[in-house]
Amino acid sequence: IAIDGTSNVWVANEGNGTPGTASADSNITKLSPTGTLLGTYAAGAYPNAIAIDSTGNVWVANDGSSGTPGTASADSNIMKLSPTGTLLGTYAAGLYPGWIAFDTAGNAWVANYGNGTVGTGSLESNVTELSPTGSFLGTEDAGKNPNAIAIDASGDVWVTNNGNGTVGTGSLDSNVTELMNYGAAGVPTPLMMQPK
Repeated sequence: IAIDGTSNVWVANEGNGTPGTASADSNITKLSPTGTLLGTYAAGAYPNAIAIDSTGNVWVANDGSSGTPGTASADSNIMKLSPTGTLLGTYAAGLYPGWIAFDTAGNAWVANYGNGTVGTGSLESNVTELSPTGSFLGTEDAGKNPNAIAIDASGDVWVTNNGNGTVGTGSLDSNVTELMNYGAAGVPTPLMMQPK
């Protein structure tokens, strides 16, 4: 769920795995501040995160059903909708993207739950950076199974890693990864990993 600049509420509905606009299908609904339905828009399969950028565009992380990162409707991807629900683009992310945050340059940072292996491959637990137009800017290591992402006032990216349930700083343990954010100008550098 996300709230835009005019207090409209956007909701990602996981549905039954079939992208579409039927009430039981994966879609995005837009509600007025009083709860009136303003629109229902097709999403990819299993949309499980939604965020709104500084220009009011709606970004949706589709978990996918085939487990293959890509732009097909059933694959793991990121969709961008206009404030009126028009599809502006569909962009490849890592496997099972689920969390989105924006930096001050408008770049979208996506935490990909992946397959539990730490790395930068498209199927692995990592963070993908996309430009405001959806161009791929980079993929950075995170811990195992990252499950939330936020950006601080300095522009550093913080990622919580679900790990294997053991608190620690090893790559397979539950921890927090901090990335120094260079935005589109360069590749982020891991700063530290701290226990939860």
